[in-house]
Amino acid sequence: MSIWLIACCVLMVSAPFGTSFLSFGQRLLYWPIMVGAALVLSGILRSVIPSFGTLTVLRDAVIGAVFALCFVPVIWIMTEFVLRFSPLTRDDLVVLLRDITVFSIAVSIVRGRLERRRAPLPTEEGPASAEKPRLFERLEASGNVQIMRLVANDHYVEVVLDNGNSERLLLRLRDAVAEIEPVEGLYTHRSHWVCRAFVVRGRRMEGRDFIEMADGALVPVSRTFKAKVIENGITF
Repeated sequence: MSIWLIACCVLMVSAPFGTSFLSFGQRLLYWPIMVGAALVLSGILRSVIPSFGTLTVLRDAVIGAVFALCFVPVIWIMTEFVLRFSPLTRDDLVVLLRDITVFSIAVSIVRGRLERRRAPLPTEEGPASAEKPRLFERLEASGNVQIMRLVANDHYVEVVLDNGNSERLLLRLRDAVAEIEPVEGLYTHRSHWVCRAFVVRGRRMEGRDFIEMADGALVPVSRTFKAKVIENGITF
């Protein structure tokens, strides 16, 4: 609500995207409707557009571009047919599409970065400064890297690191989890374990539950482990 209110006030006063021809009274009606529609559309797109893995900025840019393509027709319909303000010419729509595409891609990238930063990262008092888990003795990785998640695949475990790399170990998942202590984490599925510090949020897509990680990956959540996931403060 606060985002909607602030955006409405700023847009009503600044009259961007060629809306300066509207009177203040018309902008008072126009912008609350359009900002509300934009927030709803943006939320839908961020839920339905799949993860691009580690290409998080590319996904944010795609969301912004798709938003512009979907939202300009909404502006045209609202301006010309619903609110019956001055009609938009073809040139007006081209300029509007260009401006909104650039603006929405920039906003989407910034929003994505802010959302990913909400996940608490290890602090000086946390796992980053403590003795590394025993599992690191099996890895080739060195330096200040952290384990984001574990994925079981037959008799192997894929260890996904926060530097974008991953390593495959001949090891059972439960044994790998035992060796990752004292890092806080949880099972989301019999084949998936995630480090709590790198969880961004829970997401529900096409009737299935996922956890979005800081690298943009979507980790499945099974019914067996969903209650435990929710107990850890992750909602869908």
